[in-house]
Amino acid sequence: MRDVSLPIVPTILKRCAVACIPSLARTISLGALSALAALAALTFCIAPPCLPLQAQPQAEAAPAARPAPPAPAKPAATTSFLTGRDIVLVTGIPGDISHEKLFADNITRFLDICTRPESRPRRIYILADEPASVTVPSVLRDITETSPSGRAPFMALAEKLKGRPLLLILWGHGGMLGKNRVYHLRGPRLTADDLKAWADTAAPNAATTTITSDIAPPVAQFVLYFPGSGVFARHIAAHGREIISSDLAGARDESVGFPLAVDHLQHNPSADFAAWATSIGIATADWFNDQSLVSTESPTLWKDTAAPVALLPPEKPKALATAKPPTKPGESATATSPTSATDKEKAKPGSATDAKDTPGGSPPGAGPGQNPNAHAASSPSPGAGPAGQPTVPTGPLSDVAPVPAPATNAPATGPATAPSATASTPTTSETAAPPPPAADTYEPHWGTLTPSTTTTDPEPPGWITVPPSDAWAEVTPADPRKYPDAGAVSLLRRSTYVADEKPSLRQTQEAFIQILTEEGMRAADFSLPSDSGVDFKVLDAEIRLPNGVVRRLANPNALATSRMSDGEDADDDEPSPRIAFPGAVPGAVLHIRYEIVWDDFPMPQISMDVNLGGELPIVTRVVEVRVPNRGAFHYMFHRLPAGVSEPDPVTVSTRYAKVWRWTFANMPPNKRDNLSPSENNPALLFSTFADWREFSRWYWRLIQDADRITPEIVSRAHEITKGAKSDRERVIALVNFVTRMRYVAIPMGVNSHRPHAAANVLANNYGDCKDKANLLNTMIRALKMHDVEAHIVLVPRMSQAFDNLPGLAFNHAISRIRIGTEIIWADTTDDNARFGLLPPGDPGRRVLVIDSKSSRLETLPTPHPVDHVIDLKVATGPVDLHAPTAPVEATLQLKTMGIADYLMRSSVRRSSDKNTPDLWELVQPVNARFALTSQKHTPALKLDQPFEWSAKGKFSAVAKRVPTPAAVSNTSLPSTYEHLLNVPLLLPEWTDALHDRTSPLFINEGFPLTIRQASTVRLAQVPASLTLPQAVRGEAPPLKFSIEWTRPRPDEVVATLRMELEAGELATTQTGAFQTQLRELLAAAAMPVVVVPGVEEAAVAASPGPATPSTPTK
Repeated sequence: MRDVSLPIVPTILKRCAVACIPSLARTISLGALSALAALAALTFCIAPPCLPLQAQPQAEAAPAARPAPPAPAKPAATTSFLTGRDIVLVTGIPGDISHEKLFADNITRFLDICTRPESRPRRIYILADEPASVTVPSVLRDITETSPSGRAPFMALAEKLKGRPLLLILWGHGGMLGKNRVYHLRGPRLTADDLKAWADTAAPNAATTTITSDIAPPVAQFVLYFPGSGVFARHIAAHGREIISSDLAGARDESVGFPLAVDHLQHNPSADFAAWATSIGIATADWFNDQSLVSTESPTLWKDTAAPVALLPPEKPKALATAKPPTKPGESATATSPTSATDKEKAKPGSATDAKDTPGGSPPGAGPGQNPNAHAASSPSPGAGPAGQPTVPTGPLSDVAPVPAPATNAPATGPATAPSATASTPTTSETAAPPPPAADTYEPHWGTLTPSTTTTDPEPPGWITVPPSDAWAEVTPADPRKYPDAGAVSLLRRSTYVADEKPSLRQTQEAFIQILTEEGMRAADFSLPSDSGVDFKVLDAEIRLPNGVVRRLANPNALATSRMSDGEDADDDEPSPRIAFPGAVPGAVLHIRYEIVWDDFPMPQISMDVNLGGELPIVTRVVEVRVPNRGAFHYMFHRLPAGVSEPDPVTVSTRYAKVWRWTFANMPPNKRDNLSPSENNPALLFSTFADWREFSRWYWRLIQDADRITPEIVSRAHEITKGAKSDRERVIALVNFVTRMRYVAIPMGVNSHRPHAAANVLANNYGDCKDKANLLNTMIRALKMHDVEAHIVLVPRMSQAFDNLPGLAFNHAISRIRIGTEIIWADTTDDNARFGLLPPGDPGRRVLVIDSKSSRLETLPTPHPVDHVIDLKVATGPVDLHAPTAPVEATLQLKTMGIADYLMRSSVRRSSDKNTPDLWELVQPVNARFALTSQKHTPALKLDQPFEWSAKGKFSAVAKRVPTPAAVSNTSLPSTYEHLLNVPLLLPEWTDALHDRTSPLFINEGFPLTIRQASTVRLAQVPASLTLPQAVRGEAPPLKFSIEWTRPRPDEVVATLRMELEAGELATTQTGAFQTQLRELLAAAAMPVVVVPGVEEAAVAASPGPATPSTPTK
């Protein structure tokens, strides 16, 4: 345990748990792991006059190899406006932890674009507030300089760049200094005059300087993205300069468009500057429209000394609203649903690796019935035409033939050229797997791919061939022999969380998955997380084929990006969003990276439950948490599998954040045995709440006014308790009334956390767990009983909260009622639970009472076997020894207490099969077979009555006739027979617990149990002799039992069973003893009574009959 200053939010088994306090549960679940939804197939394709993403210009093999274009047409651009330039990328003062990570991530994304041969600059200068946070790709390290951001180093750079063709990017925050607009750099803020002086020094001859390239852009290009950038652009506008500013006249709101700009450049690296500017305007308008927001940003293009041109279109282009295959030059399609392309709201543009878990967490504010599945698939994307066919460019680009981009393991150092059209080197098959390893050796490799061996197989629609990025250097192919039981293995799984002070939460999930077998190819259909109320974005989707070819989804951001409002319903039949990786065969490796963002986290602090495992074995598991360096941080590991030790964290501090990083090696797959707890995955729990007092006070303030007493509540409370003679009887009447109300969860907006007003819940006659608990408390207060009080209690149902991990561990709410000195815990959610019973998932949990004074957790009572009883009487007979195989009449009578009462009420309410005994929910015959004739029971909703059940039917296989041992051993003797009589005994169906196990045991809904059973068999004839089995006893916990057979009358046999299960949740250290005891119990219950018939019966038995002799059972 580390105390550096979290709770868990479990996945619940019962209907109430997530729905009751859904946001609370979702806040932590995330393994979830398990979970994030409401994804839509959104289009994010622009149609600038540039080459489709996957179409790379074909190099000239000889002057005559390419036909000349028509005279009026200009030659096609073969490189980006980035090529050959000196690029200066400046991010200003971040101001908080989120922007610190956001700036670093988008620098990384921009540098990734610069690694491509068609976008390679001459030099790159990066000025960042935290230079150490910038990851420079290996192919760019020789041409990149990184230094701290500030006014002085920025101004000094101008002289160094003098006369060179350059691109300056200023991104960050802006503001006012007196009456002047400024850009926030450390040191004196940067003014418009400062930037003009810098530009005049760095590009003094902008009108005449040129660069050697296939394109002819201006000498100096500027991208200004900060509030007030339009004022700066106006100051520096001059002949030979092109400028993109985020506003025209000096907007005050923070700009959102630069990440959108990087998005488009990633997907269209060959775009020219003007086309890029146009796409930025369209994307910005599209984003504001989809967010239903008035645009606070007006991107503007400034060229030479001409008037500035607004880039926002007059209205949202229809092409951006739906995903359609391109039918015009320059259009590109995006990945959509196979059934429809609904235009859902796009996620707010953010970082490439910014974050929010799952295998799970779910977002706050969504409950049952609010888990929309969005449309998404890996269908055609940029460059794909109708029916998935590539679009052939027309117009100025019509002479450029699309060919796959060369993918090479040797990084290029400058602008690359396409392979020669006359190359004679034979190609390798795209999906050819490497040769199998020798018997005792395995040499991991990626295959070799050079321009001369580039595959000629066509790229799948929507996918492009790219060189392997530096990310692939982090993983090495696994030896399949090490994973004989796995179809695939996760080479690396990384989760990153950024918790800001707002608070906001960004989560990035990344995985490299190697396919080992044909069965493992299922992993290539990658299901995306889904939930509502969050921003979701796919950042990377790649597959590395066995021969080394890397294919990337051309526009992953368009695949599944959504912003769903809380409470929006979805069609459960809609397919879950997923990516189908093409060409997946054994030996291929998938790479997926996506982010989930809560911009406005619904709590004042962050707490999370990070699922460390998964369905696949994991070679390397990395979790990184970035939190404000001045706040509290608590963490612990929970349920780590055997053989996996808790790693020490690596910590790094930045100006705004403290970064915690843990690395695990060889994490086994999550395996859930039958009869196991619902929450059994290994997890990292963390929280930024200072202590439980801070959390309690926050929730106390949140729920104020929800318990306001109205005249209707007072009147109804008195009506319900009319006739009650004591305060306790009044409380019981109110508990039963609220418990019988319908359970309905409608978790929208603030009521995802806070109960609805008690008066509304009473009028509607329904509510979720917190609604019903709050109504009960309000009605108790309305009676103004002396020395009686009631408060809401937050419960981690089916999970647990921890004293040293303050935060949102809870997914359920109940009531604590004090009558004098008596404390009553009442769960009104489940209408199968009688007064005094805490239903499954509640007992023993650490809970928080919300009474404005709470500063620590309390423990709910632990159940005892004596309070949870099955009392069963079975009467069978008469058994006719003349016809031992004939069915025998039987009656069964049941009385219950505690969890047995609860389970029987649940069974009779949900059962639609009237031919199956409801008792089978609790126990079933182990040595006979029962056929039901009729059954009756107490009405399930009569909570003021103990539950009773009875049935009539017939037992079969109660007796069978077998030769005596003497007759079997000596065939010369006359045939003699005896009967084996099975006295019917009924036991819980726990045989699945006998299998080998690796996880704890969860039986009887986690409750202890006492069984008292008396089974009587009456014989139709008095036998000559009757041999009873010896009594069997087991006195050791966790399963104590005894079975004793008696003969109270000559024609009667009674078996008396007593069984006590000490606890329903058993640790792995206890399961071995339980399995041994259960086997002994089952063997004892199967022991027969040996019946020797009288003279008359023996004569009948000696005559020919239908019975077939068999070896006697001993």
